[in-house]
Amino acid sequence: MLFSLLTACWLDSSSLPTLNINVINFTNPYLERDVEVRIYDSPLTCPDGEPASFFLVLPASEDPVPVSIVFHSGAMDHSSFVDDPANFRASGRLKSEWASSRVWETLNLSRKTLDTAVTDLGYLPTALANAGIAQLYPTNCWGDLWHNGLEFQPNDATKEGFTRQGLDMAQFAIDVLSDAELADITGLSDVQDKLDPSTLSMIGLGTGGQAIYELLANGTAPSTVIFDSAPATFAPYLEGDFSTEQETLGRIFGDTDLSTTSLNLNTLPASSAWIWSNGDSQHPIESLVLGADALNTVDGAWVHDTNAVGHVFSNQDYDLALGVVSFIETGVTPTLGSTASEADTGE
Repeated sequence: MLFSLLTACWLDSSSLPTLNINVINFTNPYLERDVEVRIYDSPLTCPDGEPASFFLVLPASEDPVPVSIVFHSGAMDHSSFVDDPANFRASGRLKSEWASSRVWETLNLSRKTLDTAVTDLGYLPTALANAGIAQLYPTNCWGDLWHNGLEFQPNDATKEGFTRQGLDMAQFAIDVLSDAELADITGLSDVQDKLDPSTLSMIGLGTGGQAIYELLANGTAPSTVIFDSAPATFAPYLEGDFSTEQETLGRIFGDTDLSTTSLNLNTLPASSAWIWSNGDSQHPIESLVLGADALNTVDGAWVHDTNAVGHVFSNQDYDLALGVVSFIETGVTPTLGSTASEADTGE
């Protein structure tokens, strides 16, 4: 597998990390079964020198369970080492702790909020777990929109002062599910046989959708992909008053034609969903409409406009989270009800 081939570029057996596995119980008002959250150190290293972690949400089951890989939002760092070394990590997004905290927030198991643009109530992982679907959450501490990797799209490490490896981490999440050597290195081997990736689904939250574009382009073939508030392309940022984003996209993508790293209908599986809102608070509306219009031309695709102000909706709306699960299980456009916020309102 690709990651196995690349591992030799990163570390040898004498420098393998000491296994660091933590296990806690997952909780949520809607949770209906016993679920563990297991945290592992990957072989990859964040810019701050700490290991990049990945999380496994594992529902109790006697039989192997299907798996969904969920890519968190917020993986875009604007800091520039070459312009201001003193503020290299000013935003904190290049730290292992920040990346892990984004997953804790997604699970609604964090006491602090790092991404104020997202309302994380943990409803998506809860609905998936209730359906007996395990979830793997890779973390991104490289701020590279899941685009850069040592082999595919390396950044200018000399100019930036560090190597970005978001795409390597996304590929690792695919490989570790079935690669016995990787599972042994990370400590996942004790539960690997409880995971059945034969019907793998992938969910991109916000900019986490970019990880799916990249993996699909590299030949990954999941059974289902779901995008929630993902920009179909970053091209709209190249026009208008987006100077900070333009500088950041230049460092991440370099001279790459953004059309080659955008949503591509030719790579999508038969079961594909596009959840978005005309009131999204984070992306130019053009980048979201492009995706909605594109998937509306695909037979069997589920396109859903929440008509809500905000960003990343399946994790704050339980009924929508149930719709995501239904679509993963059946491939049929779900009928959404009206019980989404009962846990919050007390109704």
